[in-house]
This record gives sequence, C-alpha cells and structure tokens, in this order.
Amino acid sequence: MDISSRGFLGREEKKLPGVRLAVVQVADPDKACEFYKSQFDLEVVRRDLDGSILLSDGTVRLTLTRQKTLDRGGIQYFGIQVDNLPELRQRLIDGGVEVLPVEGAADQIRIRDPEGNQVVISE
Repeated sequence: MDISSRGFLGREEKKLPGVRLAVVQVADPDKACEFYKSQFDLEVVRRDLDGSILLSDGTVRLTLTRQKTLDRGGIQYFGIQVDNLPELRQRLIDGGVEVLPVEGAADQIRIRDPEGNQVVISE
C-alpha cells in the first residue's frame, strides 16, 4: 500500500501526507495552552464552549480538550519540529521544563507537557 501523494504541481517525487491536526486530551486546557503558547509560540485560534482550545503555528493545529474520544490507548507521544533546537532547549530549561535526550538521536530532545504528555522535539 502506498499512502504517498504527488508533489507540488504534479511533479513525480512522492511525499507523505502532512499531519495538520493533533488533538490532545488534557485535564486543564488553559494550563496546557499557556505551556504550548510560551514554549512553542503557538497562537490561540479558537476557544470552544466546551473548554477546548485550538492553537496553531499557521500550518499545524493543536486542539487541547477535556473530552475523551477513545476508550483505548492511542498516540503515545507526538513530535514537534522547530527551527532552532538549541534556542528552544534553553527556553524550556529556563522555564523549568525537564529536558531529556532521546536515546540514539543526538538531534532530538524529549519533554513532558503539564499534563504528562510526552513530546519529542527535533530541528
């Protein structure tokens, strides 16, 4: 099975479809929102009546919600790509976030958000 698609303007190189939305269940959307805004420069796009908050960097959207949509295990962690990993690493440390290495990947770090969700960050 090939899930790739044609490149820009029908060129023949293949690329994977881009993930554009991640939904993360959290106990406190406001607290998680402040974390993602301050550490990753995401901006609030919308706040819903149920307390859910939609954030975005202009390309990828992150929804923080109290709602549980699955009754089983799902995503175990997600990744964020940044332009300047050393700068972000220092900002996280300065913000009191524990920054851990990713075993076997010197160009990646691992953190947990305020809800304990694991996030892997790479440049």
